[in-house]
Amino acid sequence: MYEFFAESFWFWADPARAVPGAVILGTVLLWTRWRRLGRVVVTLGAVVLFAVATLPLARWLAAPLEQRYAQFDPDAVASVDGIIVLGAGAAVTSKLTAVPVAEASGERLLKLMELGERYPQAVLVFTGGGAPRSNDPRSEAEMARDDLAALHFDVTRIVLENKSLNTYENALFSKRLVKPQPGETWLLITSAIHMPRSLGAFRAEGWDVVPVPVEYLYPPGTPFLITFDPVRRFIALSRITHEWIGLLAYRVLGRSDSLFPPARAAAN
Repeated sequence: MYEFFAESFWFWADPARAVPGAVILGTVLLWTRWRRLGRVVVTLGAVVLFAVATLPLARWLAAPLEQRYAQFDPDAVASVDGIIVLGAGAAVTSKLTAVPVAEASGERLLKLMELGERYPQAVLVFTGGGAPRSNDPRSEAEMARDDLAALHFDVTRIVLENKSLNTYENALFSKRLVKPQPGETWLLITSAIHMPRSLGAFRAEGWDVVPVPVEYLYPPGTPFLITFDPVRRFIALSRITHEWIGLLAYRVLGRSDSLFPPARAAAN
């Protein structure tokens, strides 16, 4: 039920759909007896459209999410008991096999390989049960396993959680699967923009994971630019808006223990 309402709400709330839709609606109203309202709607829509396409609004909205947690320093952690990778809700093969798909989590897998080699005793978990492509019966977790196997990574080390459909279920089902013990150190790999909601969800389940942010939309040091780039900026704004809405919804529903969880590492 949650997934149905979330997807229905997002259909109308997505800025990439809502802003152009407002311009179209305003244009239609210009030819009706509500033409005065139409002028207001089309003007506001055009102003927002131009602002998003020109100004770094997406960058400003992303900064509180992406820059909240420092990049992971392996030297600051003496030992690691496990590493969790969240699926991205889409196929994970673009950076690994050059297949151009949206929101691929290839960088997450590369980070898993890097840290997996550094911590050979760590339990590796990939969590994601969504089916990214309708013509592919594999889950996100199964796709990740196959991609890693193609890169000659030892996939026998990986525990697959392939039932979860959202971040809340990622945390819930993964904890049930691997049963982490108090005092253990677990790393959580996901995109930088998604890290606040992910940390909140895991800690709401009593699992104090250590953040390992990757896949920055705006990596630290990226310059602010004022250019006209409507397509790219609306794609970024959609992802950022989706994350802000999800962050607030999780807090209201009790699926997160904090709106902005602190980055506290587990004791070793």
